[in-house]
Amino acid sequence: MDLPPPWGHAWAGRLHEHIVDSEALTGNPLGDPHRRPVYVYTPPGYHDDPDRRYPSVYVIQGMTGQLDMWRNRKAFSPTVLESIDAWFAGEHPPAVVVYVDAWTSYGGAQFLDSPATGRYHTYLCDEVVPFVDERYRTLPGAEHRGIAGKSSGGYGAMVTPMLRPDLFGGLATHAGDALFEVCYLPEFPQAARALRDEYEGSYDAFWADFRSRPGRGRRSDPALVNEWAMAACYSADPDGTVHTATSRKLRITLAAKPAAAKPAAVADALASADDAAGPAAPKPAAAAKPGKKRRASAASVEVDVFKGKQVHTILLQEDVVLNSRLGDADGLVLREFQLAAPVVRYNVIGGKITVPAAGKMLVRDHRPPAPRGEDAAAASEGADAGAAGLGNSRGATAFQWNKALDYDQTARRATMTGGVVVVHQPDTKAPEPGSVIEPPAEAPIRLDAERVSA
Repeated sequence: MDLPPPWGHAWAGRLHEHIVDSEALTGNPLGDPHRRPVYVYTPPGYHDDPDRRYPSVYVIQGMTGQLDMWRNRKAFSPTVLESIDAWFAGEHPPAVVVYVDAWTSYGGAQFLDSPATGRYHTYLCDEVVPFVDERYRTLPGAEHRGIAGKSSGGYGAMVTPMLRPDLFGGLATHAGDALFEVCYLPEFPQAARALRDEYEGSYDAFWADFRSRPGRGRRSDPALVNEWAMAACYSADPDGTVHTATSRKLRITLAAKPAAAKPAAVADALASADDAAGPAAPKPAAAAKPGKKRRASAASVEVDVFKGKQVHTILLQEDVVLNSRLGDADGLVLREFQLAAPVVRYNVIGGKITVPAAGKMLVRDHRPPAPRGEDAAAASEGADAGAAGLGNSRGATAFQWNKALDYDQTARRATMTGGVVVVHQPDTKAPEPGSVIEPPAEAPIRLDAERVSA
């Protein structure tokens, strides 16, 4: 419309609208459209001199942004598109400006390639840039191409030149995502509480509700969307599985008492008083009554730490045995841990295990099975362990303490106090599946101490 501001704008340059049919985004994991809009702005004078070439600036959006939002207008203000045109209408060096869309149904892609969202870094660098250079008189070198963005777009503006310095030689980041411990971590307790109180601990329930009410937001939506989206962009499994700080599960193996004794049990979760999410008291699961324990009849149970209103700390008691295994990228078990104690507190958010009583822990290391062609003696060493699929045993170290254990999973450091006994046996056989590992009966190395840090 030929109207004055605030309804219209007298353009000095031109805005061209295109659609890119992206091969990189075809078949993306979310099923989001692979045909994407791209805006290309040509400055005043571009069409007057057909021999002149121009530098280019790529402009990318923040989280939840989609391309046509650049047309949105705030009260008494021009749109972003109008502001950039007005800038080049003044006494400033001209440039071609490219507006790129990287929207996903999770809200964004952080301009990265991810098995959970799609190949948006590839789309930007290997498809949009050539698309523009083929159709417009740009200067092709990286020294003539820059990228700019705000928030998640600011992150994209920082990381894209790092990953592709052959394409982008300059950047401008405005409040770009950085120092993740500060910009993302505060949302974890918000998301945990919202999942607990509103969605029975289920992200699937949240997404179903969120998509059923377009335009009608809830207070908890931003934290829930952002945490999931960031996990999807940064740390998804190769198969696209997304893990967040509020979606962990803990597999617990419970050691049964003698036949005359009561079976082992898992108590209801207790809200951690010092947790950042606040002192909200947990509600009991549907299968349990307040103050009563739920009985575990199986030898192994998987506890979803948010299902059934279990949020911050889970309390395990009555002869608990926790088994854990660490391995390499091929799934080979390289280290086993087994913790046995009468009471164990596991803080999900902090990743810390506390045993406020006497207990014992066994750590068993394994060598990968020797590859074919190596010395037969080396290949057969520890064959019993290798037959169990655990690799060849490097021995086991048993820790026993009389007062307490604190184990920080993040730092991978355990501290034991009170009459600590450490026993190491260099070579031991692998345990039978499901068996409780006992400390070695005899060992060449033994250390008694009041406090041990490992």
